[in-house]
Amino acid sequence: MERTVWTDERIDDAFTQLREEIRDMRAEMPAGFADIRTELRGEVGDVRTEFRGDVGGLRSELHEGIGGLRRDLAQLRIFMLAGLVTILAAVIGLHG
Repeated sequence: MERTVWTDERIDDAFTQLREEIRDMRAEMPAGFADIRTELRGEVGDVRTEFRGDVGGLRSELHEGIGGLRRDLAQLRIFMLAGLVTILAAVIGLHG
């Protein structure tokens, strides 16, 4: 491995190049972050839309399920009332 001599001029050139690269990177960073921000906003919007659709679907299923339960409960009440009427008729028939 061959050694090279680091002269003051070579060190100054290296630091100058490093400063230029850092300046270029600083200039590019805001645009890069803006692109990332825009992309994230789009993704978040897509997730919100999908979430709202899923929640809406779940809401519909829940309302359908509750409606089915209400119908079943109404039928059960009618069945119980019919049974009670039958029992009352039998009791009245026995005592009346």
